Amino acid sequence: IVVVNGVLYYGSWDGYFRASTPTGHVLWSIFMGQMNVQGCDPAIAGIAGTPTYAVVNGVPTIFTAGGDGWMYALNATSGAVLWSALLGDTKTGYYIWDSPALYDGNIYIGVSSYGDCPSTQGKLFKLDAGTGKVQGTFDIVPAGCTGGGLWGSPTIDTTSGIIYIATGNISSCSAEPYAQAVDAIDSVTMSAIASWQIPQNLASLTSDTDFGSTPTLFNATINGQNTPMVGVASKDGQFTALQRVSGNFSGTWTPVWTANIADAGDCPACGGGSIAPAAFDGGTLYVAGGKITINGTQCQGSLDALDPATGNFHWRQCYTDGPVLGAVAVANGVIFVGHGQTISLHDARTGELLFHIMDTGEHSAFSAGVTVANGYIYIGNMDGTLTILGK
Repeated sequence: IVVVNGVLYYGSWDGYFRASTPTGHVLWSIFMGQMNVQGCDPAIAGIAGTPTYAVVNGVPTIFTAGGDGWMYALNATSGAVLWSALLGDTKTGYYIWDSPALYDGNIYIGVSSYGDCPSTQGKLFKLDAGTGKVQGTFDIVPAGCTGGGLWGSPTIDTTSGIIYIATGNISSCSAEPYAQAVDAIDSVTMSAIASWQIPQNLASLTSDTDFGSTPTLFNATINGQNTPMVGVASKDGQFTALQRVSGNFSGTWTPVWTANIADAGDCPACGGGSIAPAAFDGGTLYVAGGKITINGTQCQGSLDALDPATGNFHWRQCYTDGPVLGAVAVANGVIFVGHGQTISLHDARTGELLFHIMDTGEHSAFSAGVTVANGYIYIGNMDGTLTILGK
């Protein structure tokens, strides 16, 4: 959910994109397709990603992927389609899970398969924000191969123009160095600068080890120096932190540290590993994920505060009703997460639980991240409702 000038913008699993007031009054809506593949679970999917808002050529614009394999730019006031671009044919298995990133007049967004049903070729696209014309692509695996799906969103370091992505599993070809990896991509040339692939000893922890999360940029003081870092969690249960690279990087890109934040598993929704993007408040890194044992207690999910320089734990919180799947949010010294059927707020300094609320409806599950805006919090529920809490 994106909130701009008091208007909520969000897509949903029914294939509709909506703009509404905080009271739920729909200002406009548009159907943007659904993925329908029998034999997959679930067989039908709509809009999965979070939209991006910007004023382009004087027009307030919403960028979002549909459930039909197309990327759209919409007039934020009326919902009219400004342009659309087909990035992957859903009839051949393509789906867009991630959210668009806007940088220097271009939209960056990736494509993946719909749960390897069937597997497809992962790609990162660069589109002109004003026209939707493709400016370049980065093939995560070579043409003719499948795998390397980008089902987490790209992250852009605006100080260097480098894009960081975390990619899906190796699939059909023997030489796929950018799959199941963290990749640094030049935003101008769309070529790889550096890559770190999950090593075999960690990849073998589960039958389907890969990345399904969005990298987080943060800074750490290492040996007395301010060090720009990037980190991301994976289904092997590790949060991996690497030093950010420059455009002339050469050599081997290796982690500065790793932290075990969840038990390895091939099903994040079942509590395996982690696909939750982390949050950074300038001093501490906040990460979350699935099943893990903390102080002898078997947790179904967890929230952790980490030292950004070492990965050491400052505090840990255990959840008994489900994993954290959506992004961790931090604002005004408070951490916000959805897990299972619960929304929890924690003191960022101590981890103390400040507030929680449960939705125990039959199909309730908070799989999205919390949006914090204007004194309110917003989060979508898998039962088709939008929860708003605030003043």
